Amino acid sequence: MISNNNSIITLSKNIIKNTKFYLTIISTLMSSYLIWLLLSDFNKGFHLTDESYYLNLYSNPLFENLPFSYFHYIGSILFIIAQKNIIALRYIGYLIFFFSVILFCYALFKSQFIPKKGGLVNYLLILISIISINNYYGIYLFTPSYNLFNISLILIVTSLSFLRFYYLKNDNLILNFTFTATFFLLIINKFSSAILIFIFLFIFFYKNISKKFVIHCFISGLLISFAFLYLEYEKISLLINYLFFDENYKIIKH
Repeated sequence: MISNNNSIITLSKNIIKNTKFYLTIISTLMSSYLIWLLLSDFNKGFHLTDESYYLNLYSNPLFENLPFSYFHYIGSILFIIAQKNIIALRYIGYLIFFFSVILFCYALFKSQFIPKKGGLVNYLLILISIISINNYYGIYLFTPSYNLFNISLILIVTSLSFLRFYYLKNDNLILNFTFTATFFLLIINKFSSAILIFIFLFIFFYKNISKKFVIHCFISGLLISFAFLYLEYEKISLLINYLFFDENYKIIKH
């Protein structure tokens, strides 16, 4: 009787083990196929209004005279890396999104913000997160825009915060500088998103914020800001003159 029970238990374990293996294989193949379907469309289609506007800005980043958002500077760097190839630019945008999603999942697991449920469950959560990228491209352009930069930067900033406060729990100059630089990019991309993320992160981590972290971020922020202001002095002065000292603008405003 005992031997029969042991046989049943052994058989059950083997079934469970094989089921996990087949689920992993099937989910990986299905996810890979969905990703391939998306990427295979990157060489098709072109939006004449929005997409041409973005590409024009990326080709001529100084063209924009009202710098309420500097997302086109980020896009310009990527466009140069892509050697001004639109398809390559789209792939780079996807890789950035892909990296931010993977980093976010990694940070959640490492910080134990999500309890460990086992290898298969965690793997499926990562696959679901990756496939969710397809939903973005079902709504927005293939070519990277400020929407893609906004989501990716939010994920990266949040990931670095979780890694710093829940996993590493100590101050690292390189990590803190990377966090500050990424947050700065989020600010110049979409200021409203940066404010909301700042409030969210402050509520979560204000008890864990150390003086060293504040000093690192403050000094890093000053250096990055001064470098940015130096590069953008003429453009920002034009904006100030346009908003506050241009008589034609005052007439329209009143």
